[in-house]
Parts: sequence; structure tokens; C-alpha cells
Amino acid sequence: MKYGKIIKGNLVIKAGDKNDYSEVERITGDLSIHSNAKLEASNLQSVGGYLYIDSNAKLEASNLQSVGGDLYIDSNAKLEALQSVGGDLSIHS
Repeated sequence: MKYGKIIKGNLVIKAGDKNDYSEVERITGDLSIHSNAKLEASNLQSVGGYLYIDSNAKLEASNLQSVGGDLYIDSNAKLEALQSVGGDLSIHS
């Protein structure tokens, strides 16, 4: 399935997810990436809720600028453009 520019609500990515998120620019709710999953979303600019990356998941979102809620990272994420986090920031390795 291919998604448009805005995902209204929450998005959960698990290992084996084959959907195309390449055009997504905004997620209005939470974004969770779990258990060896990989999300390639080079156009993603904002997540309205929390962003949770866990269990060796990988996020490729080079244009992500803001997270409205908490940001929890316990794996591989490269967030070069990130400018703001609305909640708590928690980074583990």
C-alpha cells in the first residue's frame, strides 16, 4: 500500500512491513517502530505525537524537523534535521 502526504492518527511499523511511506510528510499522531523494522520516510517532516524507536529498529527520515510529544530512541536513528521535541527526550544505546 502506498500512503499520501499526511497520515491522520497513529502509525505502528513492525518487521516485515512492506508499505510505501516515501511520500509521507506528516503523521498527526504517534509513530512507533519496533523489532528490527525499518522505516524509510525521506519526506517526513513532523510527527504530531510521540516517536518511539525500539528493538534494533531503523528510521531513515533525513527531513524530520519536529516531534510534538516524547522522543524515545533505543536503536538506530539518524535525525539530522530535528529542531524540536515537545516532550521528553530519551536516548539509550
